[in-house]
Amino acid sequence: MIIESVELLKVSLPFKETFVSSVSSETTKEFFLIRVLADGVVGYGESGTTNNAFYVEETNCSLAYQVENFLIPLLFQEGVDSPLDFAQRVTPIRRNYMAKALVESAVWDLYAKLSKSSLWQKVGGVKDEIEVGVSIGLQSTVDLLLEKVSLAVEQGYRRVKLKIEPGSDVDLLHSIRREFPKIPLMVDANGSYSLSDIRTLRRLDDFELLMIEQPLDPYDLLGHATLAREVSTPICLDEAVCCSSDLEVVMALEAGSVVNLKVSRVGGVAEALKIERLCRENGIGLWCGGLYEAGVGRALNLAIASLEGVNLPGDTSPSSRYFERDIIRTPFEFESPGLIKLGDDFGIGVEIDEEYLDYMTLEKKVFVNPIR
Repeated sequence: MIIESVELLKVSLPFKETFVSSVSSETTKEFFLIRVLADGVVGYGESGTTNNAFYVEETNCSLAYQVENFLIPLLFQEGVDSPLDFAQRVTPIRRNYMAKALVESAVWDLYAKLSKSSLWQKVGGVKDEIEVGVSIGLQSTVDLLLEKVSLAVEQGYRRVKLKIEPGSDVDLLHSIRREFPKIPLMVDANGSYSLSDIRTLRRLDDFELLMIEQPLDPYDLLGHATLAREVSTPICLDEAVCCSSDLEVVMALEAGSVVNLKVSRVGGVAEALKIERLCRENGIGLWCGGLYEAGVGRALNLAIASLEGVNLPGDTSPSSRYFERDIIRTPFEFESPGLIKLGDDFGIGVEIDEEYLDYMTLEKKVFVNPIR
């Protein structure tokens, strides 16, 4: 493929409600969308970054700099044989995983479209129905949280994830389990605890949770290894696993037995496939998480969720969970309670609502290949 041009768009979509975790409060989804053109076909990618560095070190500002100054020139440098070829080409760039994922995901979409194949089949997916869980942020009252959990159960979500933080944990879970003793339930701490909180974390074993996600600081793998020996609830790692080599360290330390795979966080589809293989071959639980994506990013997540090694429901909710209106013409919805059906359309399988996208675009830059 000879890449002819690239468009980089900064987009802003209002959330239907504010999403609150221990590290941030989000009312708007501000992100980058990329269009990559070759042979008259366009591939799309969506960034996982925000305007702050509370989740990972990358931000919208740093991502735009890397994409414009390094990744697009590498994309234009010579023909791209495949997305794996491009993923290898960008390895000299240190980290900047979300910037790499933005461009690489558009190349995957383009490659699948030119191959006249759906992306989920192109990457080796084996499931055309995806089990969906829901993530519920911190709420101002327990009653409000109970309402949201009740609604999620009514809507058929296959598991419920609750955000927790020190001081909003044990009592909160007592209230939830009193009302919903049997629902598949997990918690996500976004790294807000330390080993000094180990007595509290041990008490979480009382609630029959599927897992505790990212309880400690992402860089504290030794702490996670210690915690994993002290609690019976499985430890799930999110921000701590940014590439397959991170996962190898996790396995060596026995620091966790479940991974939340976010394609943006690990640098793209190529690295996600390595992580899926490692999990599948080593008995590590795996699910596909999300970063409140709009339709393009959501489509990519669903394609990865179709892989054999993804064996737990992920955070791939319908579009209407987050936005009044998505940037794709046919938003994702449940085929049946808790299940999203994948189609056979080429690439990521979505059609962009160009008029609405133009309306919600804050900035747009066009790059033309000078050597095509």
